[in-house]
Amino acid sequence: MSYTNLTLPDRPLKLTPGSISPPGAALFMVLVLLVIGGFLAWWQGPDIWRDWQISQNPVTVEDSDVRNGQCTTRKAFFTDCEAHVAYNYEGRHYESDIKLMFVDIHSGDYWVDVVISADKPHLATLSLGVEKIWNRIFMLAAFALLFFGGAAAILWQQLRAGKASRALAQPSRLTLLPLVITNMQQLRGKTQISYHDKYQPKPVLTTTLRKGDDPLMVWDDQGNGYGLGVRGTGSRLPALLDRALTRIDLTDQERREALALLDREEAEKFGQAQHSEAPAKKRGGGALRNLLAGLGVILFFVLAALGWWLWYVTGSSDSHDPIGMEINAMMPEPVNLWACGKLEQRFGDRNAPYGCTMDDHVSWK
Repeated sequence: MSYTNLTLPDRPLKLTPGSISPPGAALFMVLVLLVIGGFLAWWQGPDIWRDWQISQNPVTVEDSDVRNGQCTTRKAFFTDCEAHVAYNYEGRHYESDIKLMFVDIHSGDYWVDVVISADKPHLATLSLGVEKIWNRIFMLAAFALLFFGGAAAILWQQLRAGKASRALAQPSRLTLLPLVITNMQQLRGKTQISYHDKYQPKPVLTTTLRKGDDPLMVWDDQGNGYGLGVRGTGSRLPALLDRALTRIDLTDQERREALALLDREEAEKFGQAQHSEAPAKKRGGGALRNLLAGLGVILFFVLAALGWWLWYVTGSSDSHDPIGMEINAMMPEPVNLWACGKLEQRFGDRNAPYGCTMDDHVSWK
């Protein structure tokens, strides 16, 4: 039941391309999720892999020293720890910087030993890292599922919408059906609408109408409004029609007759017509806009990283800020040396941070 006497011509019809849109800012969200997920994997993955190798054949080193060890708990249960360890094993001296992150509800200090791999004695960690190895693996897996899974879900929605839109752009027999509109918002002058089949609440789809266009609405006997859409034989997903019927390839005569019928129906229900005739227009693609949006996201994160690094070098009160050290270590050598010189001016009486150390992992470059 479509709540209207409108009928479509008895022939295959098609809609304009892009009648079903991907979710709003889909590419932006995918890039954000991938960047965050990739950063977490880059930040925690190597340390977890190191401690996993150590856990396969661990040895506690008695002749060892833990320096500058500290743990910080954030959001009540996210704990990250770091320390510099020095130890002697089988006549050789080793030093290493340790970083850990895990989930724990704990108050007070952690008591730790230095643990190394018997097979690879240069791999060292804190006993806490070995004890929490599965905790850390599950935590990283959960974040990976959240961010990479979220990106995959958005991409799947985008692919599904694109496939359905392409199918509707090919001539097929179209069937009218009512659609429940769940959300409407204005984005850069256009109207983005979320909707679903009245009888099938999933999936929720999205369409974007041009500036000045409105959805084609129909009403049931109780006065409840629904969007009027079509479903083709080549796609199970419906597309919403616009008020002027410019999305569907009717002839000018067919469009005039259809709009006249809708005007009469609305005049009977509301006392005046709600529809007006408008010429059919072609819609342009948004690939360039999506590309620019993606580049904008990348540029934002690059500028944010540079801003954090500059603050770390010139204004931070912590020479061992984890993010600042990682960014500084990735800088080209001339820039890195300049930054380390600035840091040494302010923290020269302390051990050098990662990215500014000599081979002993303690002295300044």
